[in-house]
Amino acid sequence: MATIKTDYFSPAKPRIFAHRGLTLDRFDENSLEALKAAEASGIAYFEIDVRASSDGVVYVLHDVDLLRVAGVARKVAEVRSAELDAMTLKRGGKPLRLADAFDHFPAARFNIDLKTPEVVAGVRELVTAYDAAGKKLSERVLLTSFTDATARSAIRGLNVATSAGMRTTLLARLSYFAGPLLGWLLRDVDALQLPVEFAKIRLDSQGFIRAVQHHGVEVHYWTINDPAEAKRLIGLGADGIVSDQADVIAAALAE
Repeated sequence: MATIKTDYFSPAKPRIFAHRGLTLDRFDENSLEALKAAEASGIAYFEIDVRASSDGVVYVLHDVDLLRVAGVARKVAEVRSAELDAMTLKRGGKPLRLADAFDHFPAARFNIDLKTPEVVAGVRELVTAYDAAGKKLSERVLLTSFTDATARSAIRGLNVATSAGMRTTLLARLSYFAGPLLGWLLRDVDALQLPVEFAKIRLDSQGFIRAVQHHGVEVHYWTINDPAEAKRLIGLGADGIVSDQADVIAAALAE
């Protein structure tokens, strides 16, 4: 059974994750403004993405390049931090350094999606430094990646929560009826964060959710913007919902 990081998972369920902040036609995704809006709405969890600049500074950015968010046809990994700091995003925000996100939101819980292996070292250094300064950041961080190997390298030696990569998630779905095998697959993770369907495989059955939870692992679905769908998934037993409009989903689930 996975060892749940109780501090990270201490707020009451259901867990509502602001997907890149409050972003649906309101703010630049992954921006300070989007995260501030989520915090003002009472959202405890921020789901963010991180990449490293060419000089190794970790930024809260999703795409491999800056075209969609800033109109700049360059890869994040090829741009120095000073240039990123000077850029303006399409809705007026600025690229956000991960360290600044930690400083601005000392009570928030961060669900951090590591987009590339190159960002791992920088994230680990930040978590270690903040812990050493007494800020107990590791209690408020979940590190994850689409790729299992990247997530495993990030959490090695750190006392942080983590969720499974997509390969482990699919294997868990295909073998959930075999209890010992499922337990082995989930032995090092605290959550499965998954879509309702992937590669034509449904991932939202009540049996699957209950089997995963039996091994001490939470189940969070992304990216759910329809309140009715969020209610359906929570009704099936899901522990959390990741949404572009987390405030709307939270209000609907509170009804």
